[in-house]
Order: sequence, then C-alpha cells, then structure tokens
Amino acid sequence: MNRLLESPPTSCEIGGVTYTLNTGYAACLWTWKAFEAFDSGEINDMAYAAAMAENMFVEPKPTVWDGEALRLASNYLNAFSDPNGERKTKIPPISIDQDSGMVYSAFLSMGIHLKRDGISYEDFMAYLREIPKDSEYCHIMRLRVDWYDKRGKMKPDELKRLKEDCVRVGWDKILIRNKKAEKEEAENKDYFRELKNKKRAERGLPPL
Repeated sequence: MNRLLESPPTSCEIGGVTYTLNTGYAACLWTWKAFEAFDSGEINDMAYAAAMAENMFVEPKPTVWDGEALRLASNYLNAFSDPNGERKTKIPPISIDQDSGMVYSAFLSMGIHLKRDGISYEDFMAYLREIPKDSEYCHIMRLRVDWYDKRGKMKPDELKRLKEDCVRVGWDKILIRNKKAEKEEAENKDYFRELKNKKRAERGLPPL
C-alpha cells in the first residue's frame, strides 16, 4: 500500500453489517498489549481475538468468528505491511507497559500531549519514528535492538561495551520480560530439582 496515495481501509462489510475500526492510538495499543499476552502464553488465541474485536471496533462490534473483520484490524495494526495480517512473534523493540513513561515524555518533547491531544494510530506510529535521536527512548531502543538482534554477531570487545552500556542505563530498561519462557525455565528447574532430590533420597541424603 502506498501511504502517500492511498488511505488505509477503516471499515468492512460482513453479512450486510458494516464494521468500523476504532483508529485511536490507545485502542490499538491495548490490542498490542493483548498480542504481547498471547505471544508470551498468558492468554490463548481466542482471548486475543476477542480482545481485538473489543478494542479495535466501534459499535457494532464483530464476534471473534468474523475473520474478515479481524484481518482488517490486524492489517491496520501492521500498517498494512503484511497482506495476510499476520502478527510477528519476534520480541518487539517497544513494550507498551515498560516504556510508557519514556514514550509519553518523548512525545511531550515534540509538543504532543497524548492524553490531551488524542491522535490516530497512524499518526502515533509516524511520530514514534520522529522522536529525537538524543532522547532516552531512542538510546534505550538502540541498546535493546543491539542486545536482542545483534549481540550474537559481535566481537568480544563490542559485546563487553554493549553489556557495560546496558548496565549503565539499567538492565530493567533493556530486558523485555517473556513470561512464557520464564515459566518454562522455572518448570525445568523444578523438574531437575525433583530428579536430584530423588537421587539424593536413594543415597540417604536430605533434599536440596
């Protein structure tokens, strides 16, 4: 889609009913949050579809079975860059929860008061690309992309500098929590602890 020549569709007709998208940035970011929850295994695909139908449409809202309406919403969230409307499962560079303060202040520095000047999702994404390069937000995003996407290709001295930079700004700002991975890791630890304790019991030793 040529964003200079075409406007993205914001409605579709299904069974004689016209469903219209809620294109405000906040509604779309709530759907981002639902996708993050789905991607981390906190909710299932049906719960994510229900959240999309609820957040992304004004009345009347489609049901989760109206696939065409959900494809329209997903395409809109992807800025119509994916013809299939498929959300990517890769860890996103921005976390709606973790980075909200940085994003909010960055928009304020550009003269945009998000709470007061409600803007569309399209405009929000455009402004997001224009946040000043010397802002805390851009600095954290650069480090986060390096940590998640580039560190495997770095030389030892480059990786050392990256770790030092991440420590300097605070690891909590760099790391994006993956609750599904954390849960699996905890379950694996429990499994191995039980296995060790079983072996220790066989030898007459106390559990760990």
